[in-house]
Amino acid sequence: MRERDYQVGDYWLYREPESGKYHIHWYDTQSQRTKRKSTGTSDLQQAKEVITALHVQTLNPVTGGGLSVRQVSLKYWQNHAQTLISSGTCRVSLDKLNRFLDIYESHNENLEAEKWTKQTTLDFIQWLRDNPSFRRKAVKDTAGRVIDYTQTPIPLSDKSINRTLDDVRAAFRYCLDRPPIIQGIQGALARGGRKKPTLSLDQMKALFGYAFDSAEREHLQNYLLIALTTLARPEAIIDISVDPARGQIEMDYRLIHQNPEGRQQTKKYRPSVPINDHLLPIIQQKIKQFNDPMCDTQGYLVEYKGRPIASIRQTWNKAKKALGWPMVRDWDAKMLRHTLSKHLRATGVPWPELQGQLGHSISGQTETYAEYEPDYLGRVQAEITNYIDRIWQGETWRHAPITPRLKNGVSDISKKNPYKSNS
Repeated sequence: MRERDYQVGDYWLYREPESGKYHIHWYDTQSQRTKRKSTGTSDLQQAKEVITALHVQTLNPVTGGGLSVRQVSLKYWQNHAQTLISSGTCRVSLDKLNRFLDIYESHNENLEAEKWTKQTTLDFIQWLRDNPSFRRKAVKDTAGRVIDYTQTPIPLSDKSINRTLDDVRAAFRYCLDRPPIIQGIQGALARGGRKKPTLSLDQMKALFGYAFDSAEREHLQNYLLIALTTLARPEAIIDISVDPARGQIEMDYRLIHQNPEGRQQTKKYRPSVPINDHLLPIIQQKIKQFNDPMCDTQGYLVEYKGRPIASIRQTWNKAKKALGWPMVRDWDAKMLRHTLSKHLRATGVPWPELQGQLGHSISGQTETYAEYEPDYLGRVQAEITNYIDRIWQGETWRHAPITPRLKNGVSDISKKNPYKSNS
């Protein structure tokens, strides 16, 4: 008997060699024969969605019981979770749950939803710790050819585990009248309430001094200015490009749309924010380079030798080592975001405005065009500009940054006018 391409519940997939399309097979107990029907597609992922939908239709109705944990996962995804803004992270969580069930049910019978206990939660948490994700890195020879790959485990934090448990808990609540209690990891670390380290103004000056001490560190220079003027997360910063196809830079209205066109928003929402005075020259220069066929660039604001970077971690660690900072996990690139957030709150920036800048507040449909208002995030941007002014006040670095407020290169951010050119 040939190996099945995919199976869920009592249904499985075979790809027919004649047509190349996947067919769903199942055993009919009444006729005591195996039946089949075509999915109408030769794409395995689409076929999986068809067979999953068929399986969900056969599940027991929601009566407070009768479903297995695997069925709860499938039903929640098919009927609700895939429509959420956070569907991507939710799918990862449910995939982890199903991989845990593969191991758990290999030693036990199928786990019923009503029989999920506190011990099951503890077993799931331990499985998450024992099965981390891996960071894959290419190993190249002297000619630049990939000859091998290395994999480094990425341990899950308590906070990450709790996020996974939140999705699992939501699945039970959606499918069952009386869902089991799933207790997350307790403590300040798990709640995210632990005080995060921040940088003093002198430490920030030292960091800028290190970055602007060498032309080789242009990618770090750009990263720092983007981080301070947008308060974006590291993964969003390195994903900003002036390529018009990505729709991220709107020069007429001095806006950066952190989320590129075609990318679905997640729980880590990427907002649209104004282009700060200190960031505008970098964007103008990148646009000029991108439109110049002689320049080797892909348009990303943070590039190394004309190519986007996958992570700022290695560069950040070199800076920490050079500055004598603690080589610990807490002292990462997110410190820039935490430092400015703390400073802005101390200066009295209204909380709703800071939430909008950080991406903690997701606008409703009635606020779709709020970012086009002349004073959109004006207070927070003015304070950010003043903070950066203080960083290089009186400093003389070898590769001094462009300071538009001193050279009158652009107008003040609070006087944004889409009908006047700032170039």
